[in-house]
Amino acid sequence: MNDYIYLITGLVIGFIIGSLLIKSKFRKLEKDQEGLLAEAKLQAAELKSQAIKEADEEIKDLKAQAKSAFDETLKKQDLEREGLQAERAKLENLLESTQDRLDQLEEKQQEVNEKSLSLAHQDEGLALREAELASLTIEEAKEQIIQKAEDQSKAQCARIYKQALKEMKSQASEDARDILLSAMQRYSAECASDRTTTTVYLPSDEIKGRIIGRDGRNIRTLESLTGANIIIDDTPETVVISCFNSYRREMARIALEQLIDDGRIHPNRIHEVISSVTEQMDRDLERSATYLCEELNVGVVSTNIYRQLGMLKYRFNAFQNLMQFSREVSSLMGTIAAEIGLDVRQAKRLGLLHAIGQSFDESAENNSAQMGADFLRREGEDEELCVAIENYKDTYTLSNGMDRLLHVAVQLSKNRPGTADEAMDSYVHRLHQIEFMMKNMDEVSECVVMQAGREVLVSIKPEKVKDNDMPMLAQEIAEKIEQEMTLPGAVQLILSRDLRVEATAQP
Repeated sequence: MNDYIYLITGLVIGFIIGSLLIKSKFRKLEKDQEGLLAEAKLQAAELKSQAIKEADEEIKDLKAQAKSAFDETLKKQDLEREGLQAERAKLENLLESTQDRLDQLEEKQQEVNEKSLSLAHQDEGLALREAELASLTIEEAKEQIIQKAEDQSKAQCARIYKQALKEMKSQASEDARDILLSAMQRYSAECASDRTTTTVYLPSDEIKGRIIGRDGRNIRTLESLTGANIIIDDTPETVVISCFNSYRREMARIALEQLIDDGRIHPNRIHEVISSVTEQMDRDLERSATYLCEELNVGVVSTNIYRQLGMLKYRFNAFQNLMQFSREVSSLMGTIAAEIGLDVRQAKRLGLLHAIGQSFDESAENNSAQMGADFLRREGEDEELCVAIENYKDTYTLSNGMDRLLHVAVQLSKNRPGTADEAMDSYVHRLHQIEFMMKNMDEVSECVVMQAGREVLVSIKPEKVKDNDMPMLAQEIAEKIEQEMTLPGAVQLILSRDLRVEATAQP
């Protein structure tokens, strides 16, 4: 019995051990299979990567071969094109030379034809002449000989006259050159040039804040009344006044200096000072013109002429001060008139007054010479002087010695080196055009161009335009400037409608 138990127990144990051994072998086989699978996957990935790399290299080689073939084709095409162009140029040159040769042959053929025709006419004339001579009497032959001698004498006289006239003109040119050189040597005044800025020095930087005022009221009032741009920056104890109009710039300078000296700087005081400065400058204009007339000894002129002549002190043409320019022209004309025997005082008077038309603001758009002549006629000046001023710019209408003399003196003064700056003259003329255009509008009471033409301040008549209409009017003005002028850059328009009312309270 025990033997059976042992046997069964042994069989069970053997079965268990066998099962364990079989499971262990199965696990080993599974691990071996997984290792083989991973190795196979790794080999497959390597093969795939190698295949992709080989394919990329093959594609690159194919691309390089294709590019090389394409470049070679382009190179061949360029060479062929250059060859064709060279052949075409040769053919064009050959065609041009052939055409030139044909033109020369045609010209020679035409010359031959003309010579043949001329010879035929000469033969015909000789034949007619022989026939005519054969039929003439002795008296008729004498008359023809005399007529021929007269014709030859007239031709010889004409040649002698032309030679004498040429010598006279040459001598006259030398004499005129000597006279002009003498006049230019006697008068060697310097040319006064304009600037567009003026510097005002302050006692301290504290004054800058008072000039600006609360919320900028003082500086805005000063700029609107004078038309000048007041520049206040970090420069110590300095204020710069910028304006292309010298009269307004000088007005702003004097007013600002008086306000600084007085110490009271507010809008009402600014109005009072500007009014006082305007009267003072008007008196100075007449005084300067009076001194100039006395210096040149041109005689007495009317009060209005004195004032407009004084305005030339603040007018510039080609960056040249017109009062100094008129003084120079007057002196030149007096010197030349004395040399050639003309009225010296009349010549000086004409030279001094010839540019007076440019003293008017509206002369920027109109004929200043015509305006000046009309103004002088109204003031009772001599008609010959007025006509000379009208005509001196046009060489085709010069009619007498005075206007010719004025034309010469003006050209002498203008063409001296250092007297003109065309770029600045064009710039100032453009600013004058903008102001003149604005002032011609019914709605505008005053216009001031500032910031080198980049800003235009326009004062609108309050009785003509309401506040609601201001934006539309600003757009209309902007379009008008765009249409009628050539602008180098953007221009900012600032329209203001200021209704100022004053009343007096009686005690």
